[in-house]
Amino acid sequence: MEIVLLSFLIFTETYIAINILGIFVLNNNLAIFWNKKGYALPFNAQLKTVGKINYWVAKNPSGKHSAVVILHGWGENSLQMIRQAELYWELGYDLYLIDGPGHGMNGWYWFPTGVAYSEFTHCVIQAERLSEPLIHGLSFGAIAATILAIRHPEIPSVLILEAVPSRLDDVYADFLRFAKIPPILFALTTWMSKLIFSLRYRHEFPQKYSFKNLKMPTLIIYGEKDNMFSLDKHFPVILNDLKQNPLAKTWIANGKGHANISTHPQFKNQITDFLNAIPHPF
Repeated sequence: MEIVLLSFLIFTETYIAINILGIFVLNNNLAIFWNKKGYALPFNAQLKTVGKINYWVAKNPSGKHSAVVILHGWGENSLQMIRQAELYWELGYDLYLIDGPGHGMNGWYWFPTGVAYSEFTHCVIQAERLSEPLIHGLSFGAIAATILAIRHPEIPSVLILEAVPSRLDDVYADFLRFAKIPPILFALTTWMSKLIFSLRYRHEFPQKYSFKNLKMPTLIIYGEKDNMFSLDKHFPVILNDLKQNPLAKTWIANGKGHANISTHPQFKNQITDFLNAIPHPF
C-alpha cells in the first residue's frame, strides 16, 4: 500500500511539475529554440522602430500609396511571408511587415499572444498613419489581424486570413496535437493557459473572437491538409459565422497544409480576384 501511495505521489508531483513547465514553454516563443533574428528582406525594405517594436517598411515605386500590413506565423519572422509580400509588391502596394512579440527582430515578450501581436500591429499602423490598410495574416498573424479588426473595425479595409482558427478556446490543444503530443498529458497546462489568457484580457478574449464580428471584405484561406487547425473542426464554424458578412469569401487550397498555402499555383489568382471584386477597397 505504501509503495502504491508513494508511486502516486511521485507521479502527481511529476505531472504537476511538467505541466507548470509546459505553461512557460507553450506560451512563449523561446529565443533559444526559434527566435529568428538575423535576416533581411528584399524590396529595399528598411527596418524601423516604434517604441520597442521592430518592423519592416518597403515603399513601392508604383506610387499607388496603398498599404498592406503582413503578419507572420508562430515561431517565425517576417521572412516567412516573402511570397505574400511579392504578390502585393507586384500589385503596387507599400509593404509593412511586422515581427510579432518575442519573434524575429523583437526581443523577449512574456505571453506573446495574438492579442499582443494585434497591439503591436495597431501601434505601427498609428505610427505610420496608415489609412485603411489591407491586413494579411498567417496563423498567429491571422489571429492578430482578426483581433485587431474586432477591436478596431475602422482600421482594415480588407482582411486576408490564412490558416486561422475558428475559435481561440482550443488553440493550446490544437498546438499539442500538431506537435503529436496527446493533450491529456498537458491538461493542466492548457487549463491554466486559458485561465491566464482570459484573466489577462479581462474576459474580452477569447469570448469576442468570432468571425461574426467582421464586417469588412474578408478572404479566409485554408489548406485542405491543415494539421494545426483542421479543416473538419474549424471550417464549418467559420462558414457559419461568415453567413452574416456578404463581403466574405473562403477558399480551400487542395493538397496544402498549415503554412504552405502560398505555394499553391492558384494562391495569387485567388487573392487578386478577390481584391478586384471589391468595388472600392481603398
